[in-house]
Amino acid sequence: MTPFSSLLIATAILVAYGLFSMRLQSAIHPIRVRVAHEIETWIALENVPDDVKRDLDEMGKHLFSKWAAWVIVISFLPIVAKSVVSKLIGIKNPSWSHPRKPAILHTFAQGVLCTIASSPICLLIFVVEFFLSVLVASPIRLARIVVHTTSQLMLVNQLRRN
Repeated sequence: MTPFSSLLIATAILVAYGLFSMRLQSAIHPIRVRVAHEIETWIALENVPDDVKRDLDEMGKHLFSKWAAWVIVISFLPIVAKSVVSKLIGIKNPSWSHPRKPAILHTFAQGVLCTIASSPICLLIFVVEFFLSVLVASPIRLARIVVHTTSQLMLVNQLRRN
């Protein structure tokens, strides 16, 4: 491979990355605007907990941040691992209740995806991490179901014997 062909390939990759990045930003922009509006709506409600409002406000500040995208991508697998381990050993995560909690969590999820989409490389890494976490978490979840079912059957058998 000649230096000219290497330079040509590198230039083609950079141009393709730039075009993909521009296309991704234009595709994700309407979603970002909607998420920003939803965040403002949730923050304006009086019955949403203050810590949730602070989290939503932080999410809104970082919807366009490439730095925040890298923080999310780097911290995703450790957070998933902590969640899986805490479920395995039976630690309950603190939770808040609100009649619209699913909708608020949906806004969080869309905000995270909008932030990650700030960088196409981050988006690619996140997709790979997400599928890896699903591949790892699914057998663990299945194992928990099997262990729980087995322990329930053992308890039923023990009760029948008595």
